[in-house]
Amino acid sequence: MQERLPIKYLRYESVNAEMALAGEEAHLLYLISGRFRLESEMAITAYEAGDFSYVSEDSKFVLKPDGGSEFIHIALDRDFIRDCLGDYRYIICDSVREPNNDYSQLRSITADISSMYAEDKEKYNLRIFSLLFKLMDILREDFSVEGIEETELSDKYLQRVREITNYIENNYSAAVTLESLAENLFLTPQYLSLFFKKYLHCSFRDYLREKRLFHACRDLSFTDDAIGTVAQKNGFSSAAVFSRTFSETYGKSPGEFREESRAERNRLEKRGVGKVKKLNTPNEIEIRVRHEEGSFFGINEKILNASSVQNLTKAEFLESIRDCRKDLDIKYLRIQGLLSSSFIPKVIPEYTYYFSSLDRVIGEINSMNLIPWIEISNMISVNPENIFSPKGEIMGTYRLYGERFFEMLEAVLAHLTKVFSNLWLKDWVFEAWKSPHQSKEQYIKSFVKIRNLIKKYIPDATVGGPGFAINDDPNELSELLKFAKKTDTRLDFLSVYGNLVASNKKGPMLPMADSGKMADRLASFRDIVKKEYGDIPFFMTEWNSFGIENMPVQHSCYQAAFVAKTMLEMTDITDLSGYLYFREDAADTISLMKSSVTNNFWGYGLIDKNGIKSPAYYSFLFLNQLGSYLLEKGDGYCVTRETDESYRILLYGYAHVESSNFLKLNEDSSFDEVYDLFEKYGRKHVRINIEIGESGKYRIERYRLNRGNGSLLDLWIGSFEAGTLSEREFLSRVQPPIENQIDYYKKACIPEYRVLYQEASELLSIDYDLEAHEVCFYKITRLF
Repeated sequence: MQERLPIKYLRYESVNAEMALAGEEAHLLYLISGRFRLESEMAITAYEAGDFSYVSEDSKFVLKPDGGSEFIHIALDRDFIRDCLGDYRYIICDSVREPNNDYSQLRSITADISSMYAEDKEKYNLRIFSLLFKLMDILREDFSVEGIEETELSDKYLQRVREITNYIENNYSAAVTLESLAENLFLTPQYLSLFFKKYLHCSFRDYLREKRLFHACRDLSFTDDAIGTVAQKNGFSSAAVFSRTFSETYGKSPGEFREESRAERNRLEKRGVGKVKKLNTPNEIEIRVRHEEGSFFGINEKILNASSVQNLTKAEFLESIRDCRKDLDIKYLRIQGLLSSSFIPKVIPEYTYYFSSLDRVIGEINSMNLIPWIEISNMISVNPENIFSPKGEIMGTYRLYGERFFEMLEAVLAHLTKVFSNLWLKDWVFEAWKSPHQSKEQYIKSFVKIRNLIKKYIPDATVGGPGFAINDDPNELSELLKFAKKTDTRLDFLSVYGNLVASNKKGPMLPMADSGKMADRLASFRDIVKKEYGDIPFFMTEWNSFGIENMPVQHSCYQAAFVAKTMLEMTDITDLSGYLYFREDAADTISLMKSSVTNNFWGYGLIDKNGIKSPAYYSFLFLNQLGSYLLEKGDGYCVTRETDESYRILLYGYAHVESSNFLKLNEDSSFDEVYDLFEKYGRKHVRINIEIGESGKYRIERYRLNRGNGSLLDLWIGSFEAGTLSEREFLSRVQPPIENQIDYYKKACIPEYRVLYQEASELLSIDYDLEAHEVCFYKITRLF
């Protein structure tokens, strides 16, 4: 049985109103964006993005956001902290009060705990405990000090000591008096004075002076504040009073203390004390395979997500699909918004549906020998002209399937059966998505009606759903399938979608802590489907990594390694999958450029608005050229065979996103920092030995995709860093580029290609040093 975590609550706060921080728990606050103030009865401290603060238990603060803020908020059990740190130790951890102290480990640990907690706190129970103990150890060693002498006190007096010391700790910088403290604790000054002497072994005045001097010493050590500022911050009436009190206590001036403190810190740093050492030792991976072994293998990325059906009315978009159909091994073209008033309007005088755009688009799909995959959305828009009429079910601002929707669906189906061959129509796929605002009963009721209508006109069509998010609670899917089975509702397939974002609907987005978590979630969802419904086809119809407004992650080389890793993991779990999504549209990019966010126009497509292919595109191209028989695959590699004498090898250097780096992003982050988001990746030396069985000469074609080959983004990063223009001005020059630049980019942004030759006797060896975000593909063919 797992031990209960000592976390009272963990929240991703997105707040615009003030909130109280009080009670028995301690609070860790990591401000991600915006500003807020912490106000006690007598002190106010202002915080900005990146700041970190520990608020001790039994403190009384009010948190007031300054125009809105987002932060991680962890409330820790008081008994856990006391068990780790003792009853009489004070934590002094505040990046505003002590800005030059090192908070990097605390930020990183807090981000990792938050990511795991949001993702699956039960699964990561032990890892979270480990991080909490590490956090306590850092607080004890670097951010705490002994308080009063440890002594045995009754619970009553121990609690009073804590109330007194916490109050002074939180307000020492203000004009605290014995009378104000006594009033706050509902005691008389006379009783409080005696209590200090009996239990704290000093007078109130001496205790307050020692507290102020202690914090002044830390300010002198960890900040560059002027002596007068240090005096004011710590409750001294003037710099002269502070200097005199300091010299009388320590036998040296504040300036002399600062110089000695800095000299000692520099000496320790030269010895490596207090520094975090990151090892970057090369890893060795050796793989040995036999040519005659292997199981059948194939990549199941057969769905191309074209998004809005309106994209298929554009010649450029259609031309891109034609060009890439073979490279990407597409079978299905998935489209959205087909059943909409804007695409299929009613026209006068008869006020009947006008199918001209529908016929043109479906005809184009037919000419490319592709199969339509129609996503039927089930919500959105209160526009009275929308197909979701007032007679549909209304939930808040959402309108679900109504009479007008089914009228249009039937009209479309009837028209399609008149225009297109039943031999082709029978292969069509219809995917009815479930709104998060729908109950399972509402969804199943509407799904049955949709399925019956489709089967009436196209009996052999495939109809499924519900497009469930793998980041959501799996119990919801389980209940939905139980209800579907109970009501004898037939789903021809089960569809899901997802990304690398941890499940969290309150506050800032966090990446999954585990790089393999997406595949784990997929596997668990497939198990639920088998258990609750049966062994039906399981599809991942939309998938991607994660999106950030001002970071071009989708166009980075990271995305290429992510695609390689994810596809090789998903192939064993899903029957079909579809990357989100195919191509950007120039009009969308131009509108996004007008956004107040500096770089909010990067997009998600495998091909950008100028027709330039992204690193992720080439990763798909390599995946689709792997052999038909799998010899071996593992972390960072896949070895396949096409024939007895032809081999295909894919290597990829996947570095997972690091939560603490991810959370540092803000509106001022620059696009050239995109690669700073990821974990450190030590170069890996990979050696692959294939037992070929007989001697021969082999041609080895090598395609290498990395930051120097195949990436438009990295060309831009290099140009930006070498120049002197502001980011906004620079991007206005490259978005859009002039015609001759586009021609150059299309030729330059391709993987490096080399042909090598090797004479092998029984053993064919491949050696490669794999870097972060790199994808390397080998075609090996026996010549004679």
